[in-house]
Amino acid sequence: MSPRLPSLRALAAVAVLTAWAVALTLLGLRSLGQGGAADLSNEASLRLSPTASWFAVYSGPEQVGSAGITLDTLSPGYRIRETVTMEVPAAGALARASRLTESHLSASLTVEAIRSRFSLGDRQHEWTLSPTHDTLTVGYAAGTLQFGSSATTPTPAISLSAALYRLALTGGLAPGRSREVLVFEGWPPAARATTFQVGRDSVVSFADSAAIDPATGMFTAAHRDSVAVTEVRVNSPLGPHRLWVDRRGAIAGVDWPLGVRWVRSDFDLAVQAFRRAAPGREAGIRMALGNLTPLAAPGTLPDTSRRERRFRIDRRDGGTVSGALMVQLGGGRQALLAGVMRVSPEAPTSPRTPRADGTYDPLVQESAAEIQTAADRATAGTTGMLALDRLAEAIPRMAVVDTSATAPEDALGTLRAHRGRPDGLARLYVALARARGADARYVVGVAPRGDTLLTHAWAEVRDPSSNAWTAVDPVFGRARAGTGLIRLAFAGSSHPDDLRTMLAQARFTSLDSTEAP
Repeated sequence: MSPRLPSLRALAAVAVLTAWAVALTLLGLRSLGQGGAADLSNEASLRLSPTASWFAVYSGPEQVGSAGITLDTLSPGYRIRETVTMEVPAAGALARASRLTESHLSASLTVEAIRSRFSLGDRQHEWTLSPTHDTLTVGYAAGTLQFGSSATTPTPAISLSAALYRLALTGGLAPGRSREVLVFEGWPPAARATTFQVGRDSVVSFADSAAIDPATGMFTAAHRDSVAVTEVRVNSPLGPHRLWVDRRGAIAGVDWPLGVRWVRSDFDLAVQAFRRAAPGREAGIRMALGNLTPLAAPGTLPDTSRRERRFRIDRRDGGTVSGALMVQLGGGRQALLAGVMRVSPEAPTSPRTPRADGTYDPLVQESAAEIQTAADRATAGTTGMLALDRLAEAIPRMAVVDTSATAPEDALGTLRAHRGRPDGLARLYVALARARGADARYVVGVAPRGDTLLTHAWAEVRDPSSNAWTAVDPVFGRARAGTGLIRLAFAGSSHPDDLRTMLAQARFTSLDSTEAP
């Protein structure tokens, strides 16, 4: 019996099925090649639309400023505009400090460019940032001072706001979840692995319109609205804080554990009503913002204590301090337990293998030839911690402290000008230490002195013999920082006006050595 050949119709059907299978395979491979970017872009286009949110900025019960966040859709991509204004003490009166930050995002919510302008009296400066793949490139302008620099990161870093949108659109804001993302934050900006811990769902109620009361001539809430939000605890380069985020990833509230909080409101209530009332509330606003001054100001003595210090941490307004947030300030020589910060002369030995610092600061130009030459010259004939100590002692000979508005804040600019802000001297030390192959990081924080908080910038370097982070105060040429210094963040500026956001309500009470925590 001879085999039966398939008909032309059967052959055609097989050909069609084969072509269909090949097409599906190619489509699948194309989708895999595009990765999550295409899916995220599609999801964003469906769920993100132009919005505007306004906030009253409070320190304790006193409103001290206002803020606004708008999201605009572009073709393609998005633009986020954030404005923050605060009334701050200046020359015996109040002055308005304002910052406008504009971020451009791609269709898949990657950051393409950021521009930020700050204004307060003679402090007028502008930062620009352009993340490209694994590189952060920044530019800075303040009067006649201009420069650009960059830092390489192991993976692409994104802004905090972009990270929140991404988490919301990919299901990352489910209660109980935790994510770690490389986020850049702070001005000057730096990137660091940031933990997002998602808490409970809740509802934020706010005034969404206002009217003028004919009897008093004051703005009052005309209507209220509410939005479902999720609490997100963030440990970012600027230290720990808490956000309330809606289903799309937009910020609906902000709370710094020792500083200000953003309360969502109507534009007229948050901005116009406050500006009308601010001149008559100067005393209350000044009291609500606390007393902050630079440690490196002329006539101020550095902290030289080398004994263990303990400080009870609370809020001046009597509010509760979040233990879940504050515990993130531990590490290195600092340990926080039951609201008491212990600062030891030396950090405990760590048995772990040293890892990279994890903070990527474009203003720390450790790869520059001038930085390498200066590091070799300052540490000639020394190794290990002795070489790092030698670097700290050499900083005041390389550059003097200059607190003027146009003094350099980056390592290379400070070295070249032989002067710089405390931030510049601290970054110069970090750059020199890294040029020697050490793990080093720039930090900012405070030295409590009674009711005054002295703001400062210093450094931490990993001791190669113990793997422990050692605090160094290169601004004053000290190989070991005094135990009166408390680290708060790993990026940004130590200027009092830049730290008020996180410190407006902070109170650090020094404890006697015999007092139990």
